[in-house]
Amino acid sequence: MLEGASDESAARRATEVNGRDTQATRGAALDPTRLAAAMKLLQSDIEMAGSRFSPVRHADMVAEMYSILGRSGEADYADRMVAFRRTLLSRIQEDQGVAA
Repeated sequence: MLEGASDESAARRATEVNGRDTQATRGAALDPTRLAAAMKLLQSDIEMAGSRFSPVRHADMVAEMYSILGRSGEADYADRMVAFRRTLLSRIQEDQGVAA
């Protein structure tokens, strides 16, 4: 947690994904198993794209994957995963363009 940040502001930041407040997770504790799964899936997608894209530099992508995994039982889960992967590939291509 950042120094000087209140618990309330830290919780609010933790539940925001791409500027949207995910009220379903407000006040819920971080699930370490889901976070690990999100990181593994994200890293797998990055490696399959043949990239050195840094998930640390793009923490919003980790947060988005974490959120999607938390909604795996919903009808639009597959659509969310497909949209996420398209966004990720686009972000990887942008990073490669900047590095070139």
